[in-house]
Amino acid sequence: MKWFLSIMTALVLVTTSANAKESLNVGSDEWPPYHYAVESVADVHGFVPVMVTTVLEKMNVAVNDYRIYPWARAVQMVFSGKLDALFTTTKTATREDHCYFPQEPLIKFSYVFFIRKEDAGSLTFNTFDDLKKYTIGVVKGFSYSPEFMDFIKKEQNYEEVTEGKQNFQKLLAKRIDLVAVPRSVGYWQIKTLGVEDEVVLLPKAFNEDLLYIMFSKKTVDEAFVDRFSRELKKYKESNVFKLFAESHHINY
Repeated sequence: MKWFLSIMTALVLVTTSANAKESLNVGSDEWPPYHYAVESVADVHGFVPVMVTTVLEKMNVAVNDYRIYPWARAVQMVFSGKLDALFTTTKTATREDHCYFPQEPLIKFSYVFFIRKEDAGSLTFNTFDDLKKYTIGVVKGFSYSPEFMDFIKKEQNYEEVTEGKQNFQKLLAKRIDLVAVPRSVGYWQIKTLGVEDEVVLLPKAFNEDLLYIMFSKKTVDEAFVDRFSRELKKYKESNVFKLFAESHHINY
């Protein structure tokens, strides 16, 4: 009888643990339209927070706190366990030493060029050589791709700004010819500036990468991350997600 009670107690504990509502502290940096603060650093909006919250709700997991941090600080916080999770990020060896990455990425990340609408048809891009005679606007300190950075440094056909929307203002003032920018970020910036009718996208991307949420090895176990990955994959296969992504010009 004693062994039977022990087994029943263990089963109850396992069931209770499995069904318990877990909770996480989640961080990100400021990167609209993917994630950004509205009224305060704790008022986080954007495409990715909606994705992450939806998946966690399907797992019956609560978020204690969503908060915007400077990126370098946020990385150290998730490494040390002060944050349970951080988005959005690419994989690096150092990050994988400290964090678990789901097998399923959040989104695909594409760098593209925007041009003036009046130049559509005459200004095209297939290879970087096509752009030798044009001036390209970039953001200082951004990591685009090694090939692109090598090209513009060799040709010296670029101008830098400190904030992305400045490039579109320079484009429309005819001080530059192209803006190099992540696809969805570019659409966000031209919408914010109200110049959607004056700017067009060159369809070919010049760099693509995958963006993830990473989970601290200090506070989250690998089995949880595997569960998250499975739920994320199912969510991304839904029509609800696909319509949501397309409305935000997000590749997935």
